[in-house]
Amino acid sequence: MSYGLDQGADDYIDKPFDADELGARLRALARRVSPVRVPPSVVVWSQLELRRDSQVAVWAGRRLDLMPLWFKLLVTLAEHRGEWVSRPVLWRLVWPDQARVAPRDYVINVAVSNLRKALAACADGPRVETGPRLGYRLVMPE
Repeated sequence: MSYGLDQGADDYIDKPFDADELGARLRALARRVSPVRVPPSVVVWSQLELRRDSQVAVWAGRRLDLMPLWFKLLVTLAEHRGEWVSRPVLWRLVWPDQARVAPRDYVINVAVSNLRKALAACADGPRVETGPRLGYRLVMPE
């Protein structure tokens, strides 16, 4: 008798099978599959897709209306995948031509506020959190 595991399968389930167990095995298999490859110019996180070359942001298939500065801010936060980004680091990455100038809190606050307003248009979309003394981070819905 030839077993599927000997023929190259990495999992199996006997009949009759429990639907919950089948679902759990399928979820486990999905975790093992490598993600779809995207070009380096595209940032994909959850349902968010950011295309740097064309400065297009898409959430769940819907294009977001972002000004170039808001797009750059969103890309910077998305690249950090939920990690806190301090104000000085954010200033250096989003406003590189101003790197020699101390971070301007007002400029950062206005840009973050505008990005939050744009993201609020997304049903169950990502949001920007503020952490006292930590900076900002992009959070995806659960």
